[in-house]
Amino acid sequence: MSMYTESRAQFSRLAQQRGVEVTQIPVTLGQDGSALHLTYTVLGDLQANTCIVVFSGVHGVEGLPGALIQETLLRDFPTPKHIAICLVHAVNPWGMHELRRVNETNIDLNRNFIGGSVPQRNRDYDRAREIICPAGSELPDQSQLRSKLLEWITHDGLQRVQSVITSGQYHHPEGLFYGGDKITPSQIAVREVCLTLSRQFRHFLVLDIHTGLGEKGQLSIIREGGRGIGKEPVLAQAINYASHNAVSSLLQGTLTGYVDSLFPGGRAEGYVLELGTSPALEVMIAMQRENWLWQRQISSGPQYDKVREEFREVFFPSDPQWLALAREAIYQTVEGAIKVLNASCPVQEVSS
Repeated sequence: MSMYTESRAQFSRLAQQRGVEVTQIPVTLGQDGSALHLTYTVLGDLQANTCIVVFSGVHGVEGLPGALIQETLLRDFPTPKHIAICLVHAVNPWGMHELRRVNETNIDLNRNFIGGSVPQRNRDYDRAREIICPAGSELPDQSQLRSKLLEWITHDGLQRVQSVITSGQYHHPEGLFYGGDKITPSQIAVREVCLTLSRQFRHFLVLDIHTGLGEKGQLSIIREGGRGIGKEPVLAQAINYASHNAVSSLLQGTLTGYVDSLFPGGRAEGYVLELGTSPALEVMIAMQRENWLWQRQISSGPQYDKVREEFREVFFPSDPQWLALAREAIYQTVEGAIKVLNASCPVQEVSS
């Protein structure tokens, strides 16, 4: 049984114990032929105006810690008054099942929410393609990758390099941060969840759990999109609130940057909750090496095992203290958001 399958079963068990309904939306099949689903549940006040929506697993493997955090909320969080909480488990179930960030066609789902617009071509990525995704016949050595990246950073600066690599690209299907050329089944499933919620609630605080960037054990809260629920951002006073560029670049096609389109009849705010694990350079190198394996369809052997363990560690550290800090940080963020929402006066009339 895969870690995804165990996680989904535990999520469903905890929801049943809490007495809330679970909905599963079929998304795709795993490499072993098993059916993979996006799963969600809603707890709290179902008659409320406002719903906090907590997503996990947009970047598949990151759903392992994300789901454990959701389990903590599902098991321990007091039933809120005047607020509903929707927990969306494994937006990218294939990636979580196969321990990749992307889906089965190498699409980064957090670059896939582009609507009807034509994404801007990332020509800087085109020029740096060989640095980002080396095409050699041998597994790229960590020290060599680090040296090339550091040389590039020295020349152009860290923020510029990070923007080129991570902002999203739509012309190299084999590469990193590929947003795809069409809507994915996972995006369709997310839209279905949001449409269902839109029929019941009017205001939406969207929290998307991610891991990787930032100081280990530290949460960064990054506002990405949405017209807003009230006059001030709900999480603006949180101690972990970061400016948009604190740990991320200006990105194309993110889920939380697309919340106005996901909830067109209501008012929404979208935030990334980024839990730091490793230095940015080490995260990038792990992604480069894992992508190299995938491009060459290497799926077994000592080399594969070593790279996959490195890859998993930068997105789901084995240190139990890290997970404890992550659980506490997200729990406190949701708790604080509820206090702000209940103390404020959300816009009562939904305007266009």
